[in-house]
Amino acid sequence: FHHITGFTDWQGRQRVLVAFGRTPGGAPHYLLDPQDNNRVVRAITMEDIGFKVGHPYPTVDPTGRFVYVSIIAPPWRAQIHNTGGIAKLNLETGAATIIPFVGDNPIGMAHTSDGRFTYVNDSEGSTVYKIDNTTNSIVGHTSAGVTGPYGLVLNWDETLLYPIGKGEGGHNIGSVVGIINAATLTTPRQLVRQLPINLGGSASSIDHGILHPDPKVNELWVSNMNGWETIVLDLNTHKVKAYIPTPNGGDTHNGSFVRYTPDWKGELLADMGGPKAAVRALMRERVAAAQAAAPAPKPAAAPGGTGQNALALGRTIFEKTAGGVGCASCHGMNGRGGAQFNAPDIRGADEMRLR
Repeated sequence: FHHITGFTDWQGRQRVLVAFGRTPGGAPHYLLDPQDNNRVVRAITMEDIGFKVGHPYPTVDPTGRFVYVSIIAPPWRAQIHNTGGIAKLNLETGAATIIPFVGDNPIGMAHTSDGRFTYVNDSEGSTVYKIDNTTNSIVGHTSAGVTGPYGLVLNWDETLLYPIGKGEGGHNIGSVVGIINAATLTTPRQLVRQLPINLGGSASSIDHGILHPDPKVNELWVSNMNGWETIVLDLNTHKVKAYIPTPNGGDTHNGSFVRYTPDWKGELLADMGGPKAAVRALMRERVAAAQAAAPAPKPAAAPGGTGQNALALGRTIFEKTAGGVGCASCHGMNGRGGAQFNAPDIRGADEMRLR
Protein backbone atom coordinates (compact mmCIF):
# COMPACT_ATOMS: atom_id res chain seq x y z
CA PHE A 1 0.00 0.00 0.00
CA HIS A 2 1.24 3.48 -0.84
CA HIS A 3 -1.01 6.42 0.10
CA ILE A 4 -3.96 6.65 2.46
CA THR A 5 -6.45 9.49 2.86
CA GLY A 6 -9.66 9.86 4.84
CA PHE A 7 -12.84 11.70 3.85
CA THR A 8 -16.57 11.99 4.39
CA ASP A 9 -18.60 11.06 1.30
CA TRP A 10 -21.61 12.87 -0.16
CA GLN A 11 -23.95 10.89 2.12
CA GLY A 12 -22.05 11.75 5.29
CA ARG A 13 -20.35 8.36 5.60
CA GLN A 14 -16.74 8.15 6.75
CA ARG A 15 -14.43 6.51 4.26
CA VAL A 16 -10.73 5.72 3.98
CA LEU A 17 -9.15 5.54 0.53
CA VAL A 18 -6.17 3.16 0.36
CA ALA A 19 -4.07 3.36 -2.79
CA PHE A 20 -2.22 0.24 -3.83
CA GLY A 21 1.29 0.59 -5.24
CA ARG A 22 2.18 0.21 -8.90
CA THR A 23 1.27 -3.21 -10.31
CA PRO A 24 1.41 -4.58 -13.88
CA GLY A 25 -2.32 -3.99 -14.22
CA GLY A 26 -2.41 -0.67 -12.37
CA ALA A 27 -4.12 -0.17 -8.98
CA PRO A 28 -6.51 -1.31 -7.50
CA HIS A 29 -7.47 1.27 -4.89
CA TYR A 30 -9.78 0.36 -2.00
CA LEU A 31 -12.49 2.20 -0.06
CA LEU A 32 -12.77 1.16 3.59
CA ASP A 33 -15.48 1.81 6.17
CA PRO A 34 -13.64 2.77 9.40
CA GLN A 35 -16.89 2.40 11.37
CA ASP A 36 -17.35 -1.23 10.28
CA ASN A 37 -14.03 -2.84 11.21
CA ASN A 38 -12.37 -1.22 8.16
CA ARG A 39 -14.41 -3.40 5.83
CA VAL A 40 -13.68 -2.95 2.11
CA VAL A 41 -16.81 -1.43 0.59
CA ARG A 42 -15.48 -0.85 -2.89
CA ALA A 43 -12.48 -1.41 -5.13
CA ILE A 44 -11.44 1.02 -7.88
CA THR A 45 -9.89 -0.96 -10.74
CA MET A 46 -8.79 -0.62 -14.34
CA GLU A 47 -12.23 -1.85 -15.35
CA ASP A 48 -13.83 1.08 -13.51
CA ILE A 49 -11.47 3.62 -15.05
CA GLY A 50 -10.92 2.15 -18.51
CA PHE A 51 -7.19 2.98 -18.50
CA LYS A 52 -4.04 1.87 -16.71
CA VAL A 53 -3.99 3.54 -13.33
CA GLY A 54 -0.94 5.71 -12.82
CA HIS A 55 0.83 6.80 -9.65
CA PRO A 56 -1.11 5.70 -6.54
CA TYR A 57 -1.96 9.20 -5.30
CA PRO A 58 -5.76 9.57 -5.68
CA THR A 59 -7.62 12.44 -4.05
CA VAL A 60 -11.27 13.19 -3.30
CA ASP A 61 -13.13 16.40 -4.17
CA PRO A 62 -14.74 18.55 -1.42
CA THR A 63 -18.18 16.98 -1.98
CA GLY A 64 -16.90 13.47 -1.28
CA ARG A 65 -18.56 12.31 -4.48
CA PHE A 66 -15.67 12.26 -6.96
CA VAL A 67 -12.34 10.44 -6.75
CA TYR A 68 -9.56 11.78 -8.98
CA VAL A 69 -7.22 9.03 -10.20
CA SER A 70 -4.03 9.41 -12.23
CA ILE A 71 -3.95 7.51 -15.52
CA ILE A 72 -0.99 6.94 -17.82
CA ALA A 73 -0.28 5.63 -21.30
CA PRO A 74 3.02 3.74 -20.91
CA PRO A 75 3.28 2.39 -24.49
CA TRP A 76 3.57 5.90 -25.90
CA ARG A 77 4.84 8.28 -23.26
CA ALA A 78 8.51 7.58 -23.98
CA GLN A 79 8.04 9.01 -27.47
CA ILE A 80 4.96 11.23 -27.31
CA HIS A 81 4.51 13.68 -24.46
CA ASN A 82 1.37 14.86 -22.67
CA THR A 83 -0.30 11.44 -22.82
CA GLY A 84 -1.29 11.27 -19.14
CA GLY A 85 -4.64 12.23 -17.71
CA ILE A 86 -7.01 12.18 -14.77
CA ALA A 87 -9.98 9.85 -14.36
CA LYS A 88 -12.78 11.53 -12.41
CA LEU A 89 -14.81 8.68 -10.91
CA ASN A 90 -18.33 9.36 -9.64
CA LEU A 91 -18.71 7.18 -6.54
CA GLU A 92 -22.50 7.46 -6.68
CA THR A 93 -23.04 6.40 -10.31
CA GLY A 94 -19.78 4.65 -11.13
CA ALA A 95 -19.31 6.81 -14.23
CA ALA A 96 -15.71 7.78 -15.08
CA THR A 97 -14.90 11.00 -16.94
CA ILE A 98 -11.45 11.17 -18.53
CA ILE A 99 -9.62 14.50 -18.46
CA PRO A 100 -6.77 14.14 -20.99
CA PHE A 101 -3.49 15.97 -21.63
CA VAL A 102 -2.31 16.27 -18.02
CA GLY A 103 1.39 15.77 -18.67
CA ASP A 104 3.04 12.34 -18.60
CA ASN A 105 2.95 11.28 -14.95
CA PRO A 106 0.21 13.09 -12.98
CA ILE A 107 0.76 12.79 -9.24
CA GLY A 108 -0.18 15.29 -6.49
CA MET A 109 -3.45 17.20 -6.67
CA ALA A 110 -5.07 20.10 -4.82
CA HIS A 111 -8.78 21.00 -5.00
CA THR A 112 -10.15 24.47 -4.34
CA SER A 113 -12.49 24.53 -1.36
CA ASP A 114 -15.51 25.28 -3.56
CA GLY A 115 -14.66 22.36 -5.84
CA ARG A 116 -14.45 24.53 -8.93
CA PHE A 117 -10.81 23.86 -9.84
CA THR A 118 -8.26 21.10 -9.36
CA TYR A 119 -4.51 21.61 -9.73
CA VAL A 120 -2.33 18.64 -10.72
CA ASN A 121 1.43 18.06 -10.66
CA ASP A 122 3.09 16.33 -13.59
CA SER A 123 6.32 14.98 -12.14
CA GLU A 124 7.73 14.02 -15.54
CA GLY A 125 7.48 17.49 -17.04
CA SER A 126 7.76 19.43 -13.73
CA THR A 127 4.55 21.22 -14.65
CA VAL A 128 1.35 22.16 -12.81
CA TYR A 129 -1.97 21.89 -14.66
CA LYS A 130 -5.28 23.57 -13.80
CA ILE A 131 -8.55 21.69 -14.38
CA ASP A 132 -11.96 23.35 -14.61
CA ASN A 133 -14.21 20.82 -12.90
CA THR A 134 -17.31 22.15 -14.61
CA THR A 135 -16.03 21.50 -18.12
CA ASN A 136 -13.60 18.72 -17.09
CA SER A 137 -10.87 20.29 -19.18
CA ILE A 138 -7.41 21.81 -18.78
CA VAL A 139 -7.62 25.61 -18.63
CA GLY A 140 -3.99 26.44 -17.87
CA HIS A 141 -0.54 25.17 -16.98
CA THR A 142 2.79 26.49 -15.78
CA SER A 143 6.22 25.40 -14.64
CA ALA A 144 6.21 23.95 -11.13
CA GLY A 145 9.41 25.83 -10.37
CA VAL A 146 10.84 22.63 -8.86
CA THR A 147 12.07 19.38 -10.37
CA GLY A 148 9.79 16.36 -10.12
CA PRO A 149 6.95 17.91 -8.06
CA TYR A 150 5.10 15.44 -5.84
CA GLY A 151 2.71 16.92 -3.27
CA LEU A 152 0.74 20.09 -4.03
CA VAL A 153 -0.88 22.44 -1.48
CA LEU A 154 -3.05 25.58 -1.62
CA ASN A 155 -2.65 28.27 1.03
CA TRP A 156 -5.54 29.50 3.18
CA ASP A 157 -7.03 32.03 0.76
CA GLU A 158 -6.13 29.86 -2.25
CA THR A 159 -4.00 32.54 -3.86
CA LEU A 160 -0.79 30.50 -3.77
CA LEU A 161 0.19 26.95 -4.69
CA TYR A 162 3.14 25.12 -3.14
CA PRO A 163 4.57 22.27 -5.28
CA ILE A 164 6.78 19.96 -3.19
CA GLY A 165 10.03 19.36 -5.10
CA LYS A 166 10.80 15.70 -4.49
CA GLY A 167 12.69 15.12 -7.73
CA GLU A 168 10.23 12.34 -8.61
CA GLY A 169 11.24 10.42 -11.70
CA GLY A 170 14.76 11.92 -11.55
CA HIS A 171 17.27 12.28 -8.74
CA ASN A 172 14.52 11.69 -6.13
CA ILE A 173 16.37 13.56 -3.37
CA GLY A 174 14.69 16.96 -3.70
CA SER A 175 14.65 19.42 -0.82
CA VAL A 176 12.89 22.51 -2.21
CA VAL A 177 9.37 23.97 -2.34
CA GLY A 178 8.07 26.17 -5.16
CA ILE A 179 5.46 28.95 -5.12
CA ILE A 180 2.90 29.67 -7.87
CA ASN A 181 0.27 32.38 -8.11
CA ALA A 182 -2.87 30.24 -8.40
CA ALA A 183 -4.85 32.86 -10.32
CA THR A 184 -2.29 33.87 -12.93
CA LEU A 185 -0.20 30.67 -12.92
CA THR A 186 2.97 32.73 -12.66
CA THR A 187 5.83 32.80 -10.18
CA PRO A 188 5.44 35.61 -7.59
CA ARG A 189 9.05 36.75 -7.79
CA GLN A 190 8.45 39.80 -5.62
CA LEU A 191 7.09 37.69 -2.76
CA VAL A 192 10.26 35.78 -1.91
CA ARG A 193 13.83 36.84 -2.58
CA GLN A 194 15.02 33.39 -3.69
CA LEU A 195 13.01 30.58 -5.24
CA PRO A 196 12.54 27.72 -4.82
CA ILE A 197 12.62 27.61 -1.03
CA ASN A 198 15.43 25.39 0.25
CA LEU A 199 14.28 23.55 3.37
CA GLY A 200 17.74 22.59 4.63
CA GLY A 201 18.18 20.27 7.61
CA SER A 202 17.80 16.61 6.66
CA ALA A 203 15.45 17.48 3.78
CA SER A 204 15.91 14.83 1.10
CA SER A 205 13.17 13.36 -1.07
CA ILE A 206 10.52 15.58 0.50
CA ASP A 207 7.12 14.57 -0.77
CA HIS A 208 3.88 15.63 0.98
CA GLY A 209 2.80 19.01 2.29
CA ILE A 210 -0.01 19.26 4.85
CA LEU A 211 -1.58 22.59 5.76
CA HIS A 212 -1.76 23.15 9.52
CA PRO A 213 -5.50 23.35 10.34
CA ASP A 214 -5.22 26.60 12.31
CA PRO A 215 -5.04 29.63 9.98
CA LYS A 216 -3.50 31.72 12.77
CA VAL A 217 -0.55 29.32 12.86
CA ASN A 218 -0.26 29.39 9.04
CA GLU A 219 2.23 26.57 8.61
CA LEU A 220 2.98 23.94 5.99
CA TRP A 221 4.23 20.63 7.41
CA VAL A 222 6.42 18.75 4.92
CA SER A 223 7.13 15.02 5.11
CA ASN A 224 10.65 13.90 4.41
CA MET A 225 11.02 10.44 2.89
CA ASN A 226 14.81 10.28 2.92
CA GLY A 227 15.37 12.32 6.07
CA TRP A 228 14.58 11.90 9.74
CA GLU A 229 12.58 15.06 10.39
CA THR A 230 9.24 16.60 9.54
CA ILE A 231 9.89 20.15 8.35
CA VAL A 232 7.65 23.06 9.33
CA LEU A 233 7.53 25.96 6.86
CA ASP A 234 6.17 29.31 8.07
CA LEU A 235 3.86 30.58 5.32
CA ASN A 236 4.05 34.16 6.62
CA THR A 237 7.81 34.40 6.13
CA HIS A 238 8.40 31.41 3.82
CA LYS A 239 11.21 30.31 6.09
CA VAL A 240 11.69 27.04 7.95
CA LYS A 241 10.28 27.36 11.45
CA ALA A 242 11.14 23.97 12.94
CA TYR A 243 12.61 20.55 12.31
CA ILE A 244 10.72 17.86 14.20
CA PRO A 245 12.77 14.66 14.68
CA THR A 246 11.01 11.39 13.97
CA PRO A 247 11.06 8.84 16.82
CA ASN A 248 13.85 6.30 16.33
CA GLY A 249 15.13 8.23 13.31
CA GLY A 250 12.46 7.01 10.92
CA ASP A 251 11.55 8.65 7.61
CA THR A 252 8.12 10.14 6.88
CA HIS A 253 5.92 9.80 3.82
CA ASN A 254 2.54 11.01 5.03
CA GLY A 255 0.92 12.79 7.94
CA SER A 256 -2.36 14.11 9.28
CA PHE A 257 -3.88 16.48 11.80
CA VAL A 258 -6.61 15.09 14.08
CA ARG A 259 -8.64 17.08 16.62
CA TYR A 260 -9.74 15.16 19.73
CA THR A 261 -12.50 15.93 22.20
CA PRO A 262 -11.90 15.36 25.95
CA ASP A 263 -13.50 11.91 25.61
CA TRP A 264 -11.08 10.99 22.78
CA LYS A 265 -13.40 11.25 19.84
CA GLY A 266 -11.27 12.25 16.88
CA GLU A 267 -11.99 14.39 13.82
CA LEU A 268 -9.64 14.30 10.85
CA LEU A 269 -8.83 17.88 9.80
CA ALA A 270 -6.16 17.42 7.12
CA ASP A 271 -3.90 14.79 5.61
CA MET A 272 -1.86 14.18 2.46
CA GLY A 273 -5.13 14.13 0.48
CA GLY A 274 -5.82 17.73 1.46
CA PRO A 275 -7.95 19.64 3.99
CA LYS A 276 -11.20 18.11 5.24
CA ALA A 277 -14.68 19.62 5.68
CA ALA A 278 -14.03 21.81 8.75
CA VAL A 279 -10.85 23.26 7.29
CA ARG A 280 -12.36 23.74 3.83
CA ALA A 281 -15.18 25.75 5.41
CA LEU A 282 -12.60 28.10 6.93
CA MET A 283 -10.80 28.29 3.59
CA ARG A 284 -14.00 29.34 1.83
CA GLU A 285 -14.40 32.13 4.38
CA ARG A 286 -10.81 33.24 3.80
CA VAL A 287 -11.23 33.16 0.02
CA ALA A 288 -14.41 35.26 0.25
CA ALA A 289 -12.71 37.75 2.59
CA ALA A 290 -9.70 38.08 0.27
CA GLN A 291 -11.96 38.68 -2.72
CA ALA A 292 -13.98 41.29 -0.83
CA ALA A 293 -10.81 43.08 0.28
CA ALA A 294 -9.35 43.18 -3.22
CA PRO A 295 -9.36 46.72 -4.64
CA ALA A 296 -11.98 47.37 -7.28
CA PRO A 297 -10.53 47.87 -10.76
CA LYS A 298 -10.00 51.52 -11.55
CA PRO A 299 -11.33 53.02 -14.77
CA ALA A 300 -8.75 53.52 -17.47
CA ALA A 301 -7.20 56.96 -17.71
CA ALA A 302 -8.39 59.22 -20.49
CA PRO A 303 -6.17 59.24 -23.59
CA GLY A 304 -3.49 61.86 -23.59
CA GLY A 305 -3.25 62.13 -19.82
CA THR A 306 -0.17 63.99 -18.62
CA GLY A 307 1.49 65.00 -15.42
CA GLN A 308 1.60 63.24 -12.07
CA ASN A 309 -1.61 61.20 -12.60
CA ALA A 310 -0.29 59.63 -15.80
CA LEU A 311 3.06 58.92 -14.14
CA ALA A 312 1.38 57.21 -11.18
CA LEU A 313 -0.84 55.18 -13.48
CA GLY A 314 2.14 54.02 -15.53
CA ARG A 315 3.99 52.98 -12.41
CA THR A 316 0.99 51.00 -11.15
CA ILE A 317 0.65 49.21 -14.49
CA PHE A 318 4.38 48.46 -14.66
CA GLU A 319 4.75 47.24 -11.08
CA LYS A 320 1.39 45.69 -10.23
CA THR A 321 -1.43 45.34 -12.75
CA ALA A 322 -0.14 44.43 -16.23
CA GLY A 323 -0.99 40.79 -16.84
CA GLY A 324 -2.22 40.58 -13.27
CA VAL A 325 1.31 40.80 -11.85
CA GLY A 326 2.98 43.85 -13.39
CA CYS A 327 5.60 44.09 -16.12
CA ALA A 328 8.36 44.18 -13.52
CA SER A 329 7.65 40.65 -12.34
CA CYS A 330 9.11 39.29 -15.60
CA HIS A 331 11.12 42.12 -17.12
CA GLY A 332 12.63 43.44 -13.88
CA MET A 333 12.29 46.86 -12.28
CA ASN A 334 14.69 48.27 -14.87
CA GLY A 335 12.78 46.76 -17.80
CA ARG A 336 15.87 45.04 -19.18
CA GLY A 337 14.39 41.53 -19.02
CA GLY A 338 16.80 38.64 -19.19
CA ALA A 339 17.29 35.19 -20.66
CA GLN A 340 16.73 33.62 -17.25
CA PHE A 341 13.18 34.99 -17.32
CA ASN A 342 12.65 34.43 -21.07
CA ALA A 343 11.74 38.13 -21.09
CA PRO A 344 12.91 40.76 -23.63
CA ASP A 345 14.22 44.23 -22.95
CA ILE A 346 11.13 46.49 -23.03
CA ARG A 347 12.77 49.86 -22.41
CA GLY A 348 11.38 52.42 -24.79
CA ALA A 349 8.67 50.08 -26.07
CA ASP A 350 5.73 51.95 -27.64
CA GLU A 351 2.23 50.87 -28.57
CA MET A 352 3.24 49.88 -32.11
CA ARG A 353 5.99 47.57 -30.86
CA LEU A 354 3.67 45.92 -28.34
CA ARG A 355 1.09 45.25 -31.00
